[in-house]
Amino acid sequence: MQMKKIRLLQCITLSTFGGKQIGGASIALLRLLKGLNLGRFETSLAVGNEGLLTEEAIKLGVKVYLIPELKQTVTQGTYILSDVLATIKIYRTIINTKCDIIHTHSSKMGFLARLAAKLAGVPVVIHTVQGFPFYREGHWMVKKLYLLLERLAGKWTDMLICVSRKDYDNAVANLITSANRAVVIHNGVELTKFNPDRTSDLRNEFGFAPNTPVIGMIARLDPQKNPQTFVRAGAIVLKSIEEAKFICVGDGVFYPEIKQMVDELNISKSFILTGWRQDVPELLSTLDIFVIPSIWEGFPLSILEAMAMGKPVISSDIPGSRELVMHNQTGLLAPPKNPELLANAIIELIQDKDKAKRLANNGQQLVKNAFDMNKIVKQHEAVYKRLYQGICAKKGKE
Repeated sequence: MQMKKIRLLQCITLSTFGGKQIGGASIALLRLLKGLNLGRFETSLAVGNEGLLTEEAIKLGVKVYLIPELKQTVTQGTYILSDVLATIKIYRTIINTKCDIIHTHSSKMGFLARLAAKLAGVPVVIHTVQGFPFYREGHWMVKKLYLLLERLAGKWTDMLICVSRKDYDNAVANLITSANRAVVIHNGVELTKFNPDRTSDLRNEFGFAPNTPVIGMIARLDPQKNPQTFVRAGAIVLKSIEEAKFICVGDGVFYPEIKQMVDELNISKSFILTGWRQDVPELLSTLDIFVIPSIWEGFPLSILEAMAMGKPVISSDIPGSRELVMHNQTGLLAPPKNPELLANAIIELIQDKDKAKRLANNGQQLVKNAFDMNKIVKQHEAVYKRLYQGICAKKGKE
């Protein structure tokens, strides 16, 4: 007798952040969709807009439900009507899919979809935390509102999946959930795709000489990723190492400002802005050093990818990133928004190639041992099966 498939509804706020650029949470979800056992799970996806995530999901045979009323911002009053309409549409999607499990991702969809799931009586509700919004920068009243919303949504949640230990500790300490209703499952990386043996001709495309030190950042150009610090650090490095080249890959609200900053600092000959690109493994293969100057992170995929490619990483010293980048072991840490100390770290790795190689090797080994996406998918499947078996057992007793 064939085993009944578990019906999953995956929910996330956005497929893209405008244009084609896809965020870390969407990438993590796409990797999960690719790895799930099709013989055991029947998966649908609810999302606020079309983009790379929806395109790839459809190719995988995942049924996609668009919720165009869904807006990313949580606190603006003008979106209240949209939020109500989005919640109604999510509720209808839940009814249509007859899902056994709803798994939400990202803060906005996480709240509205868990509310809809509560109203619809979904047997199992799971939410993945990629960094809580209440410990980001912002007014204390806004942070307090986020915390209250997370606590409320936590009451409707059977299991909280935290991508970092810091998220787990915050969830329990802030009374969002209890320790037995939360688990740490980190983000993962596809090791066959992000392989250090991968080569590309991009150095020729960008006009980089073979021995030129190339330092890169690959991220959205927005407040979270803090690209201004990368540009300012680059300008400092170039004063002492004139042959260095910098490449900033990504698009976003700060793109015009970053372009203007590069021009004003008179470093345009040494600093390339590529805009959004999809060939991330090839781009990483051109780098000698990878930099991520974010102000906050959940558990950054970009660090995992750079480490998998055998690149030394310099990161902001922030929760989430700190779990991957252990200072002087698997990379270097620099205080956020401090271009001088970031520049010092870059110069250190340019000048000390043995240290750069040692950090890169350690980071690569860490990713291989702990963050292979195949292992991460199996951990998710184990949570799904355990919670589903729990509701089946409960029904059997009734």
